[in-house]
Amino acid sequence: MNSKDNLVKIDGVLWLYEGDFSMPYYAYCPQDRLQLYCSGDFDYSTNLSCENCQKNFILPRPYTQESVFVENMMKAKSLQQIKVIDFDNEAIPLAESTDGDETHFVTAKLVNTKVGKRLVVYAGEKGASDKTQIFIEPDIKRLAFDQKDQHPSEVFVKLEAQFEDGTKHSIEKRDDKNRN
Repeated sequence: MNSKDNLVKIDGVLWLYEGDFSMPYYAYCPQDRLQLYCSGDFDYSTNLSCENCQKNFILPRPYTQESVFVENMMKAKSLQQIKVIDFDNEAIPLAESTDGDETHFVTAKLVNTKVGKRLVVYAGEKGASDKTQIFIEPDIKRLAFDQKDQHPSEVFVKLEAQFEDGTKHSIEKRDDKNRN
């Protein structure tokens, strides 16, 4: 878990991730940063207080349940940041990425459009004005390219797909000039 996710304010209380199996988050006073005192059993009490400023906090659910709720909220926050694209009713996580060597680049980016999600793949030679753009729109089952840019066959000479079971298949552009 990254450090910015270790501390969160929910229901007026600061919650610090401490990784305890039974209670992953512990409550702290937002003003004094002192761990809050629970006036009863963690499994039943909704009342917390700060021993320094004497401020009282009422949780919407018992302390133990609130700690688990905070953990679930943090997981949901992390999941909301993951971009997915729907291929045949299967959510495929997709990260924006850029890859390439010293002379060429390939970039993939997921964007939202009026018709749904669109995966845009840009590729070309670094520094050149020409590039190709491939658009994949799974919601409307469309694969296209930008016709004002280079045709993908002018940029790509080989496409390779790797499947979940580890098998790979590729398609290579044949050079008809060098054939006998």
